[in-house]
Amino acid sequence: LVSVFSYENVCDFQQSIIENTQEHLLIIAQAESQHVSMLFEDIVGELKMLAHNPQVQQAIVEKRLAKDMIGDDSFMPGKILYDHLERKVDATYRIDAQGILQSRIPEQGLPGADYSGKPGVQTVIQNHQPTISGVFNTSSGTKAISVCYPVFQQEQFVGVLRALIHVDTIRQEL
Repeated sequence: LVSVFSYENVCDFQQSIIENTQEHLLIIAQAESQHVSMLFEDIVGELKMLAHNPQVQQAIVEKRLAKDMIGDDSFMPGKILYDHLERKVDATYRIDAQGILQSRIPEQGLPGADYSGKPGVQTVIQNHQPTISGVFNTSSGTKAISVCYPVFQQEQFVGVLRALIHVDTIRQEL
């Protein structure tokens, strides 16, 4: 009888530990989820602010490449954004309404490359709404997420601003 009672107490204790651990892990997961959501909200907010910058809008309309905007007195909003979000994003892009890359910071890839089929870009070109892609593999094989924001000039869709975030960067933020 004593051994049956002891066995039931051990089982109850184990169940209590399991439930407490699960509850604790759920609280941690919810906090981390909230942190990731805030990270993406911050990135979307920064892209939105840049999309409303008349110089960015004009650069897209005039199809200016990054090299055309470099100079001692040149204001480079894309570079400022990348520097501001340095530890949060791995690259920023300026893409025209047809999906043609105008600039990437840090510089890599070819201006003039077709990005219309890239995750997130295609969605924004089609519906002109901000979007966050699912996880995908970049051309280098790195898992990443794309945050894209439409750019309008006088209510006409002119392009896309894109931030690329490697999944490892998100993990480092946690």
